[in-house]
Amino acid sequence: MNVLTVKLDWVLDKEHCGYAFAGICWEKSFIPLDVWKAGESNTNIDEIVHPDINQEGMWCTLLGGLRKGQAYDSVKFKSLIAMEQSGVRPSYKSGHISENFMKNIKRKGLSSHRALESQDSKIVAHNERFLQKTAKFDVANGSLLAAYQTLDDINRLDDSEDEGAKRERLWKEIEKANKRYDKAKKEWRHQADIGERLL
Repeated sequence: MNVLTVKLDWVLDKEHCGYAFAGICWEKSFIPLDVWKAGESNTNIDEIVHPDINQEGMWCTLLGGLRKGQAYDSVKFKSLIAMEQSGVRPSYKSGHISENFMKNIKRKGLSSHRALESQDSKIVAHNERFLQKTAKFDVANGSLLAAYQTLDDINRLDDSEDEGAKRERLWKEIEKANKRYDKAKKEWRHQADIGERLL
């Protein structure tokens, strides 16, 4: 069974159940428009009472569910009366919508902080690698310049057999130094490109 089949079965199930689209679209429901507009735009209230309802019982018969619902409503009504008379709430939370706003703001702030910390750690690690590549590049560049300087000094001397052998060895060293220089330069440029993308 592929993902597309599962999604299609889910949509067909919602179409056949008869209440899914009526719960999200006024034209599909029998609720008066004024009542629809006065209601909440989400199902948060229904979701909040799930834990309380589940404590009253699950998989009840129709009559059993009705009686348990009546008992639940009665207890909630008594709690509301007690709160109005004494000012003592059934929980430490005020239940005001501002609490949810503050919680959402803190959650978003924490999420943004974690994202920034992750980016900062990547930047710090990159800077360390960049410094390492820069140091290798400087060493390779210095070695190459030193080899060329030595070759230039030998060229100033007499063209003897010993100097010719030294010159040959130097050319090999220069070739190796050039390869190290090109490799270090390539790694340095690659690390610099990564840094630009991070910024």
